[in-house]
Amino acid sequence: MSIVMRLMAVLWLTGLLFSLPAQVGDQDLRRHNFERQQFRMAQRYQSSNQHDLALRILKPLYDRNPGNVQYYQELLESYLKLSLFEEAAALIRQQRAFDPTNPRYDIDYANLLYHSDQKEEALRRWHRVIEQHPDNLALYTLVANNMLSNGLFEEAVETYRQAYRHFPDKHFLLKNVANFYRRRLHYRQAVQYYLEYVSKQPRDYQSVARQLLSIQVEEEQADSLIRLFRQEARKYPDVPEIQLIAAQFYQRYQRYPEAMRIYQSLEDRQSQGKYLFEFAQAAQTDSVYDLALQAYRQIIDRYPDSPYVLAAYFGAAECNLKMAQKNNDQTAARRAIQLIRSVREQYATYPQMARLSLLEGDIYREFFFDIDRAITTYLDVARRYGEEPEVQEQAYLKAGESYIIRGDLAKAAAMFARISADLKPKALFYLAKIAFYQHNYAEAENYLNQVIQMQGLRGEQTNDALDLMALLNFRQTAPEALKDYAAADWLIFQQKKSQAITRLRDALEHTPPPGLRVRILLQAAELSAELDNLPEALEYCNRILQDQELSLFADQALFLMATIVDRRLNDPARAFRLYDRLLAEFPESQFVNTARERLKQLRTQNPDIVP
Repeated sequence: MSIVMRLMAVLWLTGLLFSLPAQVGDQDLRRHNFERQQFRMAQRYQSSNQHDLALRILKPLYDRNPGNVQYYQELLESYLKLSLFEEAAALIRQQRAFDPTNPRYDIDYANLLYHSDQKEEALRRWHRVIEQHPDNLALYTLVANNMLSNGLFEEAVETYRQAYRHFPDKHFLLKNVANFYRRRLHYRQAVQYYLEYVSKQPRDYQSVARQLLSIQVEEEQADSLIRLFRQEARKYPDVPEIQLIAAQFYQRYQRYPEAMRIYQSLEDRQSQGKYLFEFAQAAQTDSVYDLALQAYRQIIDRYPDSPYVLAAYFGAAECNLKMAQKNNDQTAARRAIQLIRSVREQYATYPQMARLSLLEGDIYREFFFDIDRAITTYLDVARRYGEEPEVQEQAYLKAGESYIIRGDLAKAAAMFARISADLKPKALFYLAKIAFYQHNYAEAENYLNQVIQMQGLRGEQTNDALDLMALLNFRQTAPEALKDYAAADWLIFQQKKSQAITRLRDALEHTPPPGLRVRILLQAAELSAELDNLPEALEYCNRILQDQELSLFADQALFLMATIVDRRLNDPARAFRLYDRLLAEFPESQFVNTARERLKQLRTQNPDIVP
């Protein structure tokens, strides 16, 4: 053989030798991936209780991979579910051979005994495992989980208690017991164990608070839980985290004064009003403005150097405005303005003052309806905070809205045209509205397309843009009705509701097509209800119900009628009939769940009136 041939042979053999491991490796990888797919399919069968199908996959998998713990566990589960106890016993023996001293197989065998109705013997074996291995914490957990899977709740809890007695430094066991009780809706015991856990592990109080605040109970049960909380919290006066959880729990069930007392007691120089501020924000969100205002005032008075003080001023001003609107109280509104002016003098250079100044403009506009004063305030903010684009654009946006209210669309458009950053989509939408009011429909459509292009289908302004785009579709089929509707929409923006209803009536005179007609009728019904003309509001709803062309919207009209009768006329018997009719005639309606919940409340509140 020539030297060249010999060299080629050597190279060929070398390549073959190096390629063999790669081929073997590829085969192993393919087999592994195939088995994982098979295993996941078996688990899906198990989750749908098709253990016979799961068994056909798991048995060959385990036979090809004897000793594999994961395949063993799932195969054993399917054997037990199918009551194949001899096969399960053989599997346990086979698996034990790979690790003869592992006590987990004693636990599995006890589980087998329990499934085969040898319950006393199973319990004895589980207890014996713990007696023989008292220092193995994992075995306590494994035994408890086996007990739970067999419905032995109290026995599982006692196993965890036993573990905690043996491992008093393993505080997570208390939390596990509390979680068990919570899942079983045994809230009294859950509260006791959660609070004991927090007393040992105060840093983890937030996770416990989340668990406790997720509890959903009826009002009667809430009273009982509140009493229990009050009693248990007294056991830990020196654990502020428990007091904080108690305050949050009281707040969750609208016991605001009691919650506020706890927050007050927790405050010190280090916290600087932190707890009161969190309470005030939550109370304000829940519309408990008087208590929120008290909390904000305490921060302002007691902690003038607190990092929360400016936000407290802002919250206090907002609460005064809300109370003024709720009670039509000019004194509260003026108090809010005085508060803003006083803080402006103290903190004139602080950038946060911009928000308070904008709020001052809102008070002039929304409460006193002094549009000129509001515009002056907004433009002053835009001038003073020109180096802060976000603040300046907010001011321009509010000024533009105010010009629309005043009726000066040209100046409004000029304000919106100055906006170029984050508020641009909203500004474009307002420009589309202005074009709509002026019947420049092509221009309006152009602005709306820009909004959708900027924000996509999930943008904050997109739904409004699509809604207005749908209205523009009526410009050919109902031009006169659309003009009247545009005029009504502008009047609504200006808070001229009576005049808006008149223009809506004018729009109906033009016999608009169904899509526009139903929108007009629903708008007229809602405005009439806001003006306390309830018979007229109900009549507009009835017109929808009686119009065959509007049958797709009958459920919405019926729900609105029921709400007016229920919340405004306070006629529970009639409201009950309307809600009940909605459930019977429109079982697929989006309003069904709300109607059903309200029916339940009406039955509870009016047992002598409601059937």
